[in-house]
Amino acid sequence: MQDLERSEVIPDPADLSSRSSPTPGNVGLHRTLPSILAVGYLCKDRIFTVDSAHTLCIRRVEQAEDEDPTKCLKQIVAHDSAVLGVSVLQQPNKQAADFFTWSSQGTALFWTLDGTCTYTIQVSLEQESITEFGDANELKVLRASPTDGLFVFGDKYGNIGIPLPSGQTIKAHNGEINDLAVVKVEQEHTLVASCGRDRILQLFQLQDGALKLLQTIENEHAASINNLLFLNNGSTLVSSSADRTVVIRTRASVQGQDAAYIPTKILTLKSSPVALTHTPDKPKHLTVSTMDRQILTFDIDTGHVIQSFKATDFQSRDAVIVGSMTSQNVDTEASKALVIFGVSSNDRSIRAYDSGTGILLAIEYGQLAISDIAVLEATDQRRFDSPIIITTGLDSTIMIWTLSATPTPQQAIDGGRGSQDILSDRNRSSKPLRRVLSKSTLSDLQRSLDREPTTPTRSQNPSRLRKKPSKLTLGSISKQAGLKVSKSARHSPSSSAQDVGQNALRDPSPPFTIQKVTLASRTKRASSDAARHHSGTSQSPDDVAPTAETLCRYLHAFRSRLEISAEKLESEIGQRLERELVQTMNVVGQQTQGTQPMSSEASTTNPIDGWLARLIDERLALRLGDTVNEND
Repeated sequence: MQDLERSEVIPDPADLSSRSSPTPGNVGLHRTLPSILAVGYLCKDRIFTVDSAHTLCIRRVEQAEDEDPTKCLKQIVAHDSAVLGVSVLQQPNKQAADFFTWSSQGTALFWTLDGTCTYTIQVSLEQESITEFGDANELKVLRASPTDGLFVFGDKYGNIGIPLPSGQTIKAHNGEINDLAVVKVEQEHTLVASCGRDRILQLFQLQDGALKLLQTIENEHAASINNLLFLNNGSTLVSSSADRTVVIRTRASVQGQDAAYIPTKILTLKSSPVALTHTPDKPKHLTVSTMDRQILTFDIDTGHVIQSFKATDFQSRDAVIVGSMTSQNVDTEASKALVIFGVSSNDRSIRAYDSGTGILLAIEYGQLAISDIAVLEATDQRRFDSPIIITTGLDSTIMIWTLSATPTPQQAIDGGRGSQDILSDRNRSSKPLRRVLSKSTLSDLQRSLDREPTTPTRSQNPSRLRKKPSKLTLGSISKQAGLKVSKSARHSPSSSAQDVGQNALRDPSPPFTIQKVTLASRTKRASSDAARHHSGTSQSPDDVAPTAETLCRYLHAFRSRLEISAEKLESEIGQRLERELVQTMNVVGQQTQGTQPMSSEASTTNPIDGWLARLIDERLALRLGDTVNEND
């Protein structure tokens, strides 16, 4: 386990006189003489003072009453407003600095690792003539060009520009600029990308100290674009938005036209991304921190998640949101590991995680509100044994940290587990075993299972219950059973008594629908029912109405089938049917209206005509009666 330790930014008093002060002639922070707010004793005859501009001066005791800052043995300037960010400078550079910081008031200070301010830039911010409360323009982002020493800034009003030497300012967005990215793609071309709250991404070319618009990208994000990142020397441009998406674009060029970025992949996350960072020595990997307190590593070619872990603390087990982060290869006691450095505004902590295992390596506190973090890389010009971490805060402080290799008790406990460590590197990096059977194999196994004898089990579907006859229906069941026995004897003389008993137990009422019945069978059944109704010897008066309803349904079904059927009835069957219908009409007429029965001659000569004539007379009588009632 490793801890973060704060570096000494105040030099030894013996060599204070040899250190240089800020370069005269630069644009300074202090235009009026600040007043001293606090005095403290340092050592021997040295004291230090803090003035109203947040500047720390080391003086001799005899110069304590002298407020002139130029007579200080050592002067450490500071920002007079919230420090919003920090960025590392490539070596060598014109400012002779290791990194620079910027504040919301437009001040950029260039620093060395010993706390010396070597250069100052004041960015001119355009202000509206009439501003409401909180609408004053502020400096949001400041980025340095990799090789030509130019700087590009973005402000709250959506302007981007170059502070020196041209002082160019362009209105690029309708709202606040959230991030800028600068990359050198060719020997003479430098690309600048900007994003803002207006969901638009702008691409510029920085050449000869001026910005030229190349491409405007819109309608790819549904919410504010918060982060930008160039990968693979400018061949890939990545942007993240509050709509929970990360868009990956690839640079494409056509002869005779300027290069443009085309979206090739969209990563949809479970929560909104907060920060992006690249992976050194692995240009195809992208690390993202999200609002659900996770840190994810993606492969930008496939879009798959390579590694993910919660940003937790080994003591409290609480997860935090990593607001800003960067990664660096660190040589540990065991091997070389990729370490992710991040800051969290939840608990105001600085954290270091092992990206391969997700283990928290170090955590420290010291600033009230941390805004940004940067890590210095070791080069030929600057060499150091451990990484140098710089953090900035909204309380106008800048802190420099080193990562030491002092083990903690938690690391000793984890190291004593040996081979029993469940979260070993091998288990984390290896993929889980998979053996998915094909559908053909599963179908073969299913068929073999069906062929195997199985133990008889009770059917899941309940058996159908038969209707039990009551004592009141025993007489009708016996008569109907006798009728069915006579029918079966006529059609199949070899039927057994067992079939008769089974038929006798069935429901005597006929079904409402018949799926397939021939005309001959319908005719015989209708005639037999009519004859049984006409005899009336064994039927009670209560049984006439249901039988009449059943007969009506049969006649209606028979008539409908006869109208659409192409088959001709035999003459004998047709005459028999006519006789039965005429006799039935006579009986029905006697029961309903008390009319006289028709003679045998009329019934044999023209029965249908007589029935139709009687029906027409009845209808006419009813209509005449209604007319008389209306006249009355």
